[in-house]
Amino acid sequence: MKIEKVAMNTEKVRCPYCGHPVNAVKGKDAKCQGIFFKCKNRDCKKEFELKI
Repeated sequence: MKIEKVAMNTEKVRCPYCGHPVNAVKGKDAKCQGIFFKCKNRDCKKEFELKI
C-alpha cells in the first residue's frame, strides 16, 4: 500500500459564516463548484457551497 503525502501548499477549507475548519483540504490551483458542506460547529450548522 502506497501512502501519498499532502503537499505543503495546501490549506484547510473553513466555514464562511463562522470560520470553523471543515474536513476538506484545498490546493493553490484547485477549482470546483457544486460541492456542499455542512458546518460541524455546534452553534453554526449552516450548509454552504465550496466555490474555488
